[in-house]
Amino acid sequence: MSQKGRRRISMDPGTSGGRSVTGTSSGTRPRARTVFPGATLGGRFLVERLLASGAMGEVWQGMHRELRMRVALKTMRREMTVDHEIVARFSREAYLLSRVASEHVVRVLDFFEDRRVGPILVTEFVDGVPLAATLASRRFTVEEAIDLAIDLATGLRELHRAHIIHRDVKPSNVLMRHASDGSQRAVFIDLGVSRLIPELEQSDDEALTEITTAERAVGTFEYMAPEQIVNCRNVAESADLYAVGAILYRAVCGQHVFGSAHGIELLQRKLAAPAPRLDTGRSDRVARGFEEVVARTLASAPDNRYELAEEMLADLSLLRDAARRVSVGSRTTSMFPPRPEGAGAGAAAAVAAAHRGARRVRATAAACAVVALLVGVVAGAVGASRVRGPSAQSFSAPSAAMVAPSPQRGTTCAPVCEPRSEDGP
Repeated sequence: MSQKGRRRISMDPGTSGGRSVTGTSSGTRPRARTVFPGATLGGRFLVERLLASGAMGEVWQGMHRELRMRVALKTMRREMTVDHEIVARFSREAYLLSRVASEHVVRVLDFFEDRRVGPILVTEFVDGVPLAATLASRRFTVEEAIDLAIDLATGLRELHRAHIIHRDVKPSNVLMRHASDGSQRAVFIDLGVSRLIPELEQSDDEALTEITTAERAVGTFEYMAPEQIVNCRNVAESADLYAVGAILYRAVCGQHVFGSAHGIELLQRKLAAPAPRLDTGRSDRVARGFEEVVARTLASAPDNRYELAEEMLADLSLLRDAARRVSVGSRTTSMFPPRPEGAGAGAAAAVAAAHRGARRVRATAAACAVVALLVGVVAGAVGASRVRGPSAQSFSAPSAAMVAPSPQRGTTCAPVCEPRSEDGP
């Protein structure tokens, strides 16, 4: 299958124009639609209006006739239903969504095959706007970005607990749901290229995992972690967190991490150079703390990132609490109203302290291992060579391909929101 024509659809109109590198674009002529407003699918879902359309399929707003419940109906184009791999991906997306119960992951309601249309995935209808559209119109303040980061990290925490690696976290796969209290909550809406954590795959249906065997680059380049570019199958939770960092960088700075670079140039820069450091243009503790969180998520070596979403959430919760304390009566106000907390700042601080302690233990053990390895190499080497010791910030010895210098501070981002042009989701 040619890489050049690969593309896929999400549940948001912006996806069809993006740079996703999975799926298959078809050169066949469009056929007459088998789904249209007023049609009934599966004998119980009334089709109302088209929400999104792409090379792979369409997403329609519908209504469950008996329950009077609004739903989203995701369908495949008829010419795609003959492709075993694409059908398998569609079926796997339904299966993976059914494993997760979270307000930050779209809920699957049904999956069935219609004789005229083919496979249909039914999910809850998310009343909101695509994050991609919001980022195309304005920048986020630091406080807004912290709230967004907490939503995204919470959604990923639930996916990872279900042993799912998303692999394509990006703005066009996120909707900002309108809540009754006036807030907006980020919701993941597409798991089309997600996969189960490798060590658990053997206990699940092999048909759900074998279709990614030959893949080399699954995801969207602007948000892909360096190691995912090299091998998309052997990625861990930290690859998804890297993508969150890339979204936050863009949200606050107004551009992608590596600017306008794309294609081969973007891949080369990601593999050869560290990500430029985000500079919010602010010197307060909240802004500097946020910069540190983003820098850690965008580390080139996976071992230097947050290992789990829980670790990232602990730091973000402390930042949000600090931002609320200093924002009372000041000009710094988030667009998101305060949300009910499941635990106080004390619990968050305790979690953060526990993670820091665990990281120190891992760092000490890894440093000892690296020193022992270096001693062995030096003892057995013929001819002297300059050996550089492990960085004090490394938690384990990174592979040679992933070692990069410490990131330098990038271009200062204006702290005010302003309209900007955008080159795609």
